[in-house]
Amino acid sequence: MKKIIVIIIGILVPIVLLVACNSENAQNQEVYELKDSSDEVIPHNIDEIIDSADYIVKGTIGELEDKINMIGTLDGGSYIPSEDFYTEGHVHSFKISNTFKGNLDGEIKVILPFADEYEVWDEEKGVIGTVTAEFMEYEKPEEDAEYIFFLVDNIIGDNMYSQANMIFQIKVNEDDSLSYISKRIEGQLPDNVQFKDGSYASYISEEVIGNYKVIIEKEFEVIDNHVEGLYIEDLIQKIKSLETEG
Repeated sequence: MKKIIVIIIGILVPIVLLVACNSENAQNQEVYELKDSSDEVIPHNIDEIIDSADYIVKGTIGELEDKINMIGTLDGGSYIPSEDFYTEGHVHSFKISNTFKGNLDGEIKVILPFADEYEVWDEEKGVIGTVTAEFMEYEKPEEDAEYIFFLVDNIIGDNMYSQANMIFQIKVNEDDSLSYISKRIEGQLPDNVQFKDGSYASYISEEVIGNYKVIIEKEFEVIDNHVEGLYIEDLIQKIKSLETEG
C-alpha cells in the first residue's frame, strides 16, 4: 500500500479559519469580508530562530526561477502539488558565501513563501473568484543583495531548501548589521493594520473581482525585532554558544 502524506513545505500553518460574509457598498459593489485566522508558528527570540534551522547561510540571492505550490502530498517518494489548496512559493537561486550552521556550500535554490490563495464563496452563487494574501514577511528580494537564511531540507526538488520558520528574510546591510524584513514588527507596522487584543493585530487589504470587492483581514501576532542591534559577528557568536550548550 502506498503511503500518502499531506505536507506544507517548510513553514507549518496547522489551522486556518476562513470566515466570509457579504454586503453592498455605495458603488453598488457586493462586498465580501474574508478573515484569515491562521495558527502560525512564530519564534519569539533569536535562540528559537537558530534552533529551528538545520542550515544557516549567508549569500546573495538571484532572480526568480519558478513559482510553486507549497502545499502538496508525498506519494511514493514524489511530491504532488495539492489541487484544492494553494500557497505560492517563489524559487530563487542563492549563492552561498558563508555557512554558519550545517554543511552547505556553492549555489542552492531557496523557496520564499509568497502568498496564500483563497476561493471567495457565496452561498447563492458558489465560487465567484480567488484572492491572495501575501505573507507578512514577504518583500521582493533585492538581487545581489546579501541575506541570511535559516533553512531546512524539503522534498520538492534537488538542492532546494525551505525556510525553517516564519522569519525568513534577514538582510545584511553594508556595515554588517542585520535587518529583519516583516510587516509584523512592533514599531514598524504599516498603516493598514488594526490592533486587536493583547499582542494581536489585523492586516487589511482589498481586491476587486469584477463587480465584487473583497476585504481580506489577516490576523497575526505582533513581535519584537529579534535582530535589532545585531551584527553578523553577534549572530555567529550566538550560534556557536548554542552549539556548545547543546
